[in-house]
Amino acid sequence: MDVINILIEPYKAFQHIKEKDDWWIPFVILCLLLILARIVSFPVISRIMTEFMQGNQEMIQRQQINPVMIRVTGILSIPIVNIITFLFLSLLVYLLTYLFGKNLPFIKSLDLISYASMVDGLKTIIEMIVILVRKNTISSFMDMRLKSGLDLFFHLENKRLMLLLSKINIFTIWFYVLIALGISYLTGMDKKKSTIIAIITFIISLLFNLLRTGRGRWF
Repeated sequence: MDVINILIEPYKAFQHIKEKDDWWIPFVILCLLLILARIVSFPVISRIMTEFMQGNQEMIQRQQINPVMIRVTGILSIPIVNIITFLFLSLLVYLLTYLFGKNLPFIKSLDLISYASMVDGLKTIIEMIVILVRKNTISSFMDMRLKSGLDLFFHLENKRLMLLLSKINIFTIWFYVLIALGISYLTGMDKKKSTIIAIITFIISLLFNLLRTGRGRWF
């Protein structure tokens, strides 16, 4: 399957993208994996939230926090957040490719982003395994995340800096390398230019994530 080829033989997946438009297949797979990961992590999330609420009863009552509703909302938000992210990144790739003098149809950009997201699918699978192995020793939501980048070596109180460090990781680099190679393959663009497009896309995406950080989030 090309959802696997994108990880082991990317050029076969790029050829598939060139011939077909079926971005929804990896999209659905990724959403299912993320939902499964959320379900697997429920026991850990419940324990952490229970410990938090025991020491913050006044805040819980004031804000009317409902743990069950938080879980349901979290699951329902997965496909919505993913489709918005896919469309946003696809639009960036489409516009930047056009500015660099090549034509990559928006639907092909969406196909490329969707298939490259299987890197996140692999990361999610590894995260589930880590949670299952370490479920009794996890003490915070941050501990549930797979550390595979600079956040592995640093621990800062500043959320924005920690996000920046966490985004510079093996899986993110892998994802954007696939984007760069895919743009080059699908448009015939020089790999240096396609790499620049991938880097610009990463930077813009990171800036948006930095702007969103700072809001209270349960998980």
